[in-house]
Amino acid sequence: MRSILKFAVIPGLAIMGASCSSAVAAENDSAQLDDLPLVAVSAELGDCLPEVKTIKDPYWVPDEETAKLTGYGYVDQMLAGIPAIPELPSSCNSQLERIQKVSIANAQSTTGDSFRALNEKWANCMAEAGYEGMSSVSDRHGLMWDKTTSKEALTIDAYQSRLQAAKSYEIDLAMADRSCFESEIAANAGKLLVEQKQLLEELPSEVMQQLKQ
Repeated sequence: MRSILKFAVIPGLAIMGASCSSAVAAENDSAQLDDLPLVAVSAELGDCLPEVKTIKDPYWVPDEETAKLTGYGYVDQMLAGIPAIPELPSSCNSQLERIQKVSIANAQSTTGDSFRALNEKWANCMAEAGYEGMSSVSDRHGLMWDKTTSKEALTIDAYQSRLQAAKSYEIDLAMADRSCFESEIAANAGKLLVEQKQLLEELPSEVMQQLKQ
């Protein structure tokens, strides 16, 4: 796993020759989502950031096998009675300040021009696949919320039936999402890498210290 320290600004580094520029361009062109500094540090925190690698994670989509079987795992989680916002493990208590700073930085990263432009392309792709009305990856959670909740009181059997029907929808949604996510977002990870580097350079020093730990 790449450390976020790799992306920190090095004061006094003024030599930016053609070869360096070419190397940076090559790195950006071949970038993967796992190369993004905030994705890397979020992965390091693991269970301390429970939304990572879930339907709520704007930098994640399930692999093909998982998508075919369970979608995002959203309905399965509800069927198993797992709370939507689980209690953090006690081991996270010593990292609460860092968790907060990483969460803030992650939220800021979704306001960047490149992130929003790629999400708009993703939404257009999803609309062509039959899932209209979304503007960003974050909206897929809203779709599943609407499919699994009801304004009316339901019996246990009716609720279970609703969830089972929603699971079929979830799988279809996840499969379409995989295609659009890979073509419109993952394939352009280099643009997000540039944007996240710039974001980190602009963060207050105290926030950067927390991210570097």
